[in-house]
Amino acid sequence: MAKDQDFYDNMGDDVDHPTVDQSLVNDAANHQPKARIEITEQVDHRQEENGETGLYLDKKKIGKLKSQGQQHIYEMAEGFELDNEKIYKKQPQTNKQQPKSYVEGCDMGWC
Repeated sequence: MAKDQDFYDNMGDDVDHPTVDQSLVNDAANHQPKARIEITEQVDHRQEENGETGLYLDKKKIGKLKSQGQQHIYEMAEGFELDNEKIYKKQPQTNKQQPKSYVEGCDMGWC
């Protein structure tokens, strides 16, 4: 059975100071809320006279779908986007301050 020292030596890391991949660290203090909501199910598709399909949300046109042979091209109005065949409405960013910790005055956040 390999000991910790042998394992870290084989990995090229120091037992007392292992390397941390910063891309895997979840820093909740810097979390930004998503700035969009999915509205795919609320969008109506209406065939228009020019052959295009209009995309409507509450009677407001938010985009159109053009067919060019086998290819479909979506054009979305400002404030809306298409991602992985889902339609999203962009939300304005708010600069709401997030708490630095859920519990104040505790040693390293632990009570």
